[in-house]
Amino acid sequence: MNVVRVTRYLHAGSDELSGLWEPDAEQQEVYHYSLYEVMVELDVDLDTGKSRIATVDGVPLASLKDFA
Repeated sequence: MNVVRVTRYLHAGSDELSGLWEPDAEQQEVYHYSLYEVMVELDVDLDTGKSRIATVDGVPLASLKDFA
């Protein structure tokens, strides 16, 4: 197996408001960016192109899943 680790970033957002707070609460805007620029490191099998998540924001996962 020929594996390399690469870094990718999540850029998720939503125009919808969360039901956690009132619509005009300042937390709405902060929460809106909760999945913006989340660093994810992937182990990529160069032979198959399959990958698996290895770290999230620099924190290693407790166990690595099979390549999918």
